[in-house]
Amino acid sequence: MEDQFLNKIKQEFPKLNISHHKIIDKGWDYILININNKYLFRFPRDKKYPKEHILIEMLLLKELNKISNIKLPNYEFISKNKDFGGYKIINGKEFNLRIFKNLNNKKRVEIAKQLANFLSILHNFPLNKAKELGFKKPDWHWNIKKGVKEFMKRKETIFSAHLSEKEKWFIENYYKELLSLSILKKTVLLHGDISSDHILFNKNKIVGIIDFGDSNLGDPAVDFAYFWFLDKDFVSLVYKYYSGPKDKKFILRSECYSYQSIMNRLYHGVKEKNKELLNGAFKDLRKSMKEGFHTK
Repeated sequence: MEDQFLNKIKQEFPKLNISHHKIIDKGWDYILININNKYLFRFPRDKKYPKEHILIEMLLLKELNKISNIKLPNYEFISKNKDFGGYKIINGKEFNLRIFKNLNNKKRVEIAKQLANFLSILHNFPLNKAKELGFKKPDWHWNIKKGVKEFMKRKETIFSAHLSEKEKWFIENYYKELLSLSILKKTVLLHGDISSDHILFNKNKIVGIIDFGDSNLGDPAVDFAYFWFLDKDFVSLVYKYYSGPKDKKFILRSECYSYQSIMNRLYHGVKEKNKELLNGAFKDLRKSMKEGFHTK
């Protein structure tokens, strides 16, 4: 498999001198090839991800790079069939809880402003332009009722992850709370997968946002879900400086989406027998149980 992708790069871009490479095969949607520790090439997984979406992603990033306050992937290499491409690596560490905890209040405010500004630009991106690029409101777009139906299908798998009766009770009650929320009709352009490994940090600031493979149209609160795993006050801080669409239930929905992330990791952790994914999900689940709903 590795030779297959490497040969494609060599055939498409013969002037690119490749001294060394490394395959990164851990994502659900893409296989990545690191070239010379300088470029990252992304190949959609044929059976799991629509090839045309990478073209939409590349077109979107071309537009966002003109207006973003943070570095984004800038595809310098695009295959003739536009089914894979490569961009210069943005150097930085993942913005995880360990890094966040070491920041003083002043730095947290600065980073909150950076993230709020980026999300404001993204969520205010003209919808007509997004649709011209190829984005459509998908039938599978996650909303509350569909989220509950999805859970019922996955419940047996999730509950097989050696959950205690108390943990099962908490999950059941979370979905009951979820059903009490109304579905937002406002749609914006989303990153779709804001997480620690997609936010790059260096020299006390955010230096990059990567992986727009799950970008879609939906509820702006989705892109706030990860911030709950850092600190509940940080969610409010980002929201304070955010100038995208707001409403009274925004913060509550963002918290619900953070719980949904835990359920997704529990499910895929069991299905893929991924201990790292499961351990992270268990850790966040128990933290959530201890704290309860912040917004209640």
